[in-house]
Amino acid sequence: MSDPIADRLRAWLDHHHLIAGGPLPAERELAGILGCSRHQARLAVLELEAAGEVSSAVGRRRVVTGNRRGADRDWSRTVVLVAAPRDVPAPGSAPGDLLDLYPRVHRALVQDLSQRGLDLLTLPVGDTALDHACQVIMRRPAGIVLLFQAVRDPGGQAVLASARTAGIPVVICGDELTALEQTACGVDVVGFDHATVVAELVAFGAQRGWRAPLRISQWLPQRPRACWMDEQARGLREGCARYACHHRPPLAVQILPTPEQGSERDWHQARILAGYLAEHLSGDHPIDVIQASSDGLVPDLRAACLILGRDLPILGYDHWLDHHGNHARLHALSYRPLVTVAHEAEALAHCVGDLLLTPQPGLPRLRLAPLSVIRLQTTIDG
Repeated sequence: MSDPIADRLRAWLDHHHLIAGGPLPAERELAGILGCSRHQARLAVLELEAAGEVSSAVGRRRVVTGNRRGADRDWSRTVVLVAAPRDVPAPGSAPGDLLDLYPRVHRALVQDLSQRGLDLLTLPVGDTALDHACQVIMRRPAGIVLLFQAVRDPGGQAVLASARTAGIPVVICGDELTALEQTACGVDVVGFDHATVVAELVAFGAQRGWRAPLRISQWLPQRPRACWMDEQARGLREGCARYACHHRPPLAVQILPTPEQGSERDWHQARILAGYLAEHLSGDHPIDVIQASSDGLVPDLRAACLILGRDLPILGYDHWLDHHGNHARLHALSYRPLVTVAHEAEALAHCVGDLLLTPQPGLPRLRLAPLSVIRLQTTIDG
């Protein structure tokens, strides 16, 4: 009877590591990927080695053999996706289990490319990515997609540079890069149309008489300013001009670290937000609606409003209501935002496929996928 960890390793190889001759990750990295101990990972690798699916030589790391699926792959019909492990669905996960954006994008890419007669091979970034880069480029795949975090990884950068030199179509998927990084990559980029949907949120408020919106995001000093932040700011500015609303620049709030956990931590953050909000509740145009840059901020913003004794309407973003305990925090407040915004993973995947199959010489192209405004009930039933 096969070891369940070995079966999990086989599933991971089927999805993420299909290059014959490519080295396996080190045992420590494999244990993290498979969610097991290093000893269990070692036993799983030994089982695959006994079956001839991986091989080892003295003084060298174990490698995938030609006995595994993918050895006879048609590379002219293969698209290689370079992605961080956390941005890829876990083996055996169901579509309904995927709350994070990029695992949903991964699944949508598999489906979209399959309908186009293409196969998707996922190449994980990490300490083996540099070895894989040369193997992938030598096989001349139909195209390469770099997903979100992989663009900043040394292995992802190696694949990008090699693919550009070899003239293989490359698409960067995700809008977490800065504008300067997008330009420096010199390849096609697919992101989301944040400007349009933020303008729609301004319109949603203006229709209800709210003409002094304040958009709030969380500021992380170690993270560079991403394109999506610039696009959201542009959408707010253009929406306010179009609907005769008072425009305030988006407010980036730095949430300070705190040793407290649970509800104490939540109230600590709420008090910080209340301090920021207080100065915007007076003057000629006091704010009358809050736009959160993520649903994860909504519980803290709602608690901040309660501290200030103001029942300001809150509009959400990212469709993150059921993610990482956010639902429980909102349930404790008996509150939901009036609307939230959903990323259309399928639309983004379709844009990627279009760019890969219609390569054009010249300046890199930027394609924006739509986002959808979803109206919600404002209270959570017990």
